[in-house]
Amino acid sequence: MSPERTAYLLLVGMALCFGGAWVAGKVAVDEIGPFSLAAARFGIAAALIYAYALVRRAPIRLPQRRDLPVILAMSVTAIAGYNVLFLVGLTLAPASDGAIIVPGMAPVFTMLFAWLALREAIGTRGIIGLAIAIAGLLLVVGPAGTADSQRLLGDLLFLLGAIFWGIYSVISKAVTGRFDAINVSLYGFVAGTLLLLPATLLDGGLGQIADASLPALAGVGYLAAFAT
Repeated sequence: MSPERTAYLLLVGMALCFGGAWVAGKVAVDEIGPFSLAAARFGIAAALIYAYALVRRAPIRLPQRRDLPVILAMSVTAIAGYNVLFLVGLTLAPASDGAIIVPGMAPVFTMLFAWLALREAIGTRGIIGLAIAIAGLLLVVGPAGTADSQRLLGDLLFLLGAIFWGIYSVISKAVTGRFDAINVSLYGFVAGTLLLLPATLLDGGLGQIADASLPALAGVGYLAAFAT
């Protein structure tokens, strides 16, 4: 199989895993607070990626001091910020809204931020893509008044999550080459977990996970192992 075909198959697999995150998150967040759920998700993911590195005998190095600002920036945007918005949004709006808004709008904001920060050209295709994505968002939100205020607030949180993801994408593009995939994932998961731990006190703490039902625990496991 050619490398290009393999890459596309991996991307399709990633999309399937990401799509399931909305259902798993919706099930889990009904019983576990969003801050505690996000902290548990990335704490487990950190352990899993570390175990994966050991099995692959991949070198793990401590980040240098000059790396800390960019690691913190990626953790605040893609780990802590995006996931809190994603999970709180699921308590207000249908999972299907988020599954359309975030993947549809994240590339739009990524393109805009890359144009502003990295001076990447948008071009005619990019402009057409922006217009199509925004039109799709308007259809989902229902500006004619078909959605209640709670759902609109949830959709707004999904939109803010897409903005956070766009910022993260530009940051990660700017530091491509400084980190390998395993190390940057481990850095982000650990830093994100540490950022989220104090916030778990706002929604009941990690102890609520012990009292969660099997479906909710399965949702946590899916988020950690597949969606992360």
